[in-house]
Formats: sequence, structure tokens, C-alpha cells
Amino acid sequence: MFYSSLRLAIFEIQKRSLNTYAGWTWSLMNPLSQMAILYFIMTHVFKSNIENILLWLISGLNCWIVIQSALLRSCQSLISRRALLQNNNISHNLLVMSDILSEVIILIPFYFIAIALAIFHHVPVFNLLLVPVLMIILLIFLFGLGMILATLTPVLRDLPYLMGIFLQIAFWLTPIAYAKSAMTGLAASIISFNPFTYFILLSQSLFMGDPVSLKLVAIPTVLAVITVSLGFMLSNAVGKKTVINL
Repeated sequence: MFYSSLRLAIFEIQKRSLNTYAGWTWSLMNPLSQMAILYFIMTHVFKSNIENILLWLISGLNCWIVIQSALLRSCQSLISRRALLQNNNISHNLLVMSDILSEVIILIPFYFIAIALAIFHHVPVFNLLLVPVLMIILLIFLFGLGMILATLTPVLRDLPYLMGIFLQIAFWLTPIAYAKSAMTGLAASIISFNPFTYFILLSQSLFMGDPVSLKLVAIPTVLAVITVSLGFMLSNAVGKKTVINL
């Protein structure tokens, strides 16, 4: 399924960018503008004292933008392909995975930039070798959430709009523009219960050269396994009804 999803993801990217390099460039403008604005706010408004703040931001925002764009696109995975699903025996999960992969592929240049910056700042090679592990865990997690969202959206048509609002709030409840260690009290508790936090923390630790503990890898892995299990259960339980609701 992965190979088929990858081929479909590349096709989707070509379609969205009109198969031109200029089109691909426009796809990068949104994440690039987010990074530039947040960098300006943190350095000139908040005057953050985070060390290597550019690398910090890229490592956190790379992961967040993949999460945000993949989940929003997953909501539309099935309803945007109504005719395809109703006239062909195609797997719902294949479409969800292709949409998630397309968002990851588009953002690959930013990961190369983050790796180059990490090498410049003498980040241990071991940390950078674990970046593919992070991507695999993140893909599994997003695939599980994507299946849940794609299956529910045909029934709950307002879900994409609610998801957009939820992700705007979740961004500020995730330690990207600030360090988790700086939070105390209720704020610290909320951040700790936010599942996105642990993927951001792992990404920041890898690119910033911090020690990578077993707990830092284990929590996102457990979250990914639970989410993908729930996704398959829901997809198998109501998958056929989803086509009717389209």
C-alpha cells in the first residue's frame, strides 16, 4: 500500500503544482512565511533567549506544519474524491496515506535545511540518524488520525472547519514558540496532555543535539500505535457506510 500511496502522492503534488517548479515553490511559501513571522516575533517582540533560535523554530515548525496540513487534508481525503470512490473499488486508507505523504514530501526541503543547520551547529550524528525514525513514527500517528477524520467527515460535514479552529488553538498549546520547561501550573498540565507536544519535543531534541532518552521516543511511539489502531477499527467498522454518506 505504501508504494501505491507514494505514487498517488506524487501525482497529487504534480496536479496541485501544475507539474511546474514554480508551482512547487508556491507550495513552500505558506510554511516559509509562518517561520519568518514567528522568527521575527520571537526575536524582536518576545526577545526570546532560546539558544540557536532559528534551528529551534525550524525543528518545531517542520513537525507542526506536517501535522497541521496532513490533518486538514485528511478531512477532505474521501469527500473530495466522491466520484472515484463511488465508481471504483479503491481503498479509503490508500487515499488518506497518499494525502499525508504528499504533505510530507512538499516539506522535505525544510528538513534538509534543518539538517544542514544542525550539522553547522555540530549536532551529534546519532541525533540526525534518528530523524527518519521520527518521520516514521509521525507518519503512523498521522495515518491513524487521518483515517479517523476521513471516516467521520462524510457524516460530520462541519468537521474540517472545527479541525481548522482546533489546530489554531493547539498550535499555541504546543511548545514551539516557547520551551515546555518554561511553563508552570495549569499551562504545564495542558501542554503535557497535548499529544502533539511529544512529537515536537522529539523533533527539537534531535535537531538541537539534546540527549534522546527512551521516554522521549517511547511516548510518541505509543501514541502512534494507539491512534493507528483506532483508525483501522473505525475505518473497518463504518468504511462501507462512508461511501453511502458521500
